[in-house]
Amino acid sequence: MGMRGTWFFLLFFCAAIVVAVVSSAPVQAAVQVNSALGSSVQAERVLSGLNYPSAAAFLPDGRMVILQLGGRVLLWNGKGVPSPVGTVEVEMDGERGLLGLAVDPLFEQSSRLYLFYSVDGRQRIGHAVLDVAGATLGPVTDLVTGLSADRDHNGGGIAFGPDGFLYFGTGDSGCSRSRPPGDGEN
Repeated sequence: MGMRGTWFFLLFFCAAIVVAVVSSAPVQAAVQVNSALGSSVQAERVLSGLNYPSAAAFLPDGRMVILQLGGRVLLWNGKGVPSPVGTVEVEMDGERGLLGLAVDPLFEQSSRLYLFYSVDGRQRIGHAVLDVAGATLGPVTDLVTGLSADRDHNGGGIAFGPDGFLYFGTGDSGCSRSRPPGDGEN
């Protein structure tokens, strides 16, 4: 597997872990793990009670940053209840809100979190400094503004590639309902 294949596998694996960890859906007794994986993979709920979790990422020290769609940013050390560290002003309507999170690959030097969020009817990409010692999030500095934000299909995926560049997915901005066919922005 080449570098690109390894990167995509790791991104997929991390996304699957995040979805399993921060799910706010009720625990279902019928959770099943593919038997072809054997007994080495088990599903276990480790955190509940979140209000519309939308993204999560691990810091270099092992703590997890969790975003909630309404703008709250939480920090979790793996035990107990996550601590609020800040709020990003967002427009929460349909699938709009605080949608995506990427930790700066040089986080130990920059302390930056990169955020994909909705405000004033548009999408934005920005970064904020997380003071982990004081557990506070600084103000967001916008990097990209003016991205389309219909009520649904707004994307929000954001990640650093192996080349160090920041990539983000804007979705198709609702081409299935609020836009005519062929007018999506993906």
